[in-house]
Formats: sequence, structure tokens, C-alpha cells
Amino acid sequence: PLRTLDGEFLGFSGHSLLICEVAENKLLMDTIAHSVGTALGLGSPVFDSHSKNQFGGDVTKRMNRSISVFGLGYVGTVTAACLAYRGNNVIGVDLNRTKVEAMDSGNSPIVEPRVSEIIAESHKAGRLHATSSAETAVLSSEISFICVGTPSLRNGKLDLGHIEPVCREIGEILKKKNAF
Repeated sequence: PLRTLDGEFLGFSGHSLLICEVAENKLLMDTIAHSVGTALGLGSPVFDSHSKNQFGGDVTKRMNRSISVFGLGYVGTVTAACLAYRGNNVIGVDLNRTKVEAMDSGNSPIVEPRVSEIIAESHKAGRLHATSSAETAVLSSEISFICVGTPSLRNGKLDLGHIEPVCREIGEILKKKNAF
């Protein structure tokens, strides 16, 4: 199903699409973990604090899904890194070749505590890749996160103009997908 982070049903089946909207660059992984766990039927929370690894996460719970993350800014990079570190196969997607090349070589395109180490380890394990091809990402994944920018407008509302083109592109690609 296509759902917002609040669980609002938007449509589709077969390929889940979760839209991540985070204000002021604060990524709430518990909210994302809850949404992913719920969308995948894994329950929630997906991340817990019982068996800690060196990065503070539970290594005993692995989701093992194929996920694409659109947008490799702060939200998308952290989301991709954490999901890959948790055992999922993740493909980051961005139009910026510098970000794609950084992540696809095991380096972080952003500066955020621990993210560089998580990306390096996940890339080394073969669970984290990046591309500028939306088609490659969607056809190779079960779930897509849209983590593109939603800057504030002068009136205080969010500019959602970057979300619609990505949704349309994903929709067109899903028409080609056999599993959809």
C-alpha cells in the first residue's frame, strides 16, 4: 500500500511507497521505523534498544527488503544508511552525480555523526548502492522512500513541488514492473 508516515492510505499495491517529510533537518528514525515496520507487516518498532551494536541499534532484527530512497540529502542519506545497516538492500537515487558517486563508493555525501561509518560498513557488505537512474532503482526494489526537499515558502507552507515529479516518474516505471 501507498501510505504517508501518518499511515494515511494513498493507493497502489505491490510496490510500497513511503513519503518522508522532515522539517528542519531532524530525522525521526523511530517514526520511519514504525512506518516501515507497519507497511511491511513486521510490527513496530523495527528498531529497539535491547541488543545494541556499536552504533546503538539492535542487530537481531533485520528486515531484509529491497528499498530505494529518492533524494540523498540529509533525510535520504540517513534513511538509506540506517535501512542498509539494518540488513536491507538499499539503492539511493539522486540527480546529483557527486552524491551518487560518493554513496556508491562507500562514502557519505553529507556530514552527520556516525553516518560515514554506517555507509562504509553497509557498502562493504554489499547492501548499499546509489544511482541516478530511477528506473534501475524502482525495478530493483520493493519499497521506495521519497526524501526530496520540501523547503518552506514565504507563507510558511511547504513547497511540495519536488515530490510530484518523482511520484510521476515512479508511477511510470511501475507500469513496467512485472511484480506490480
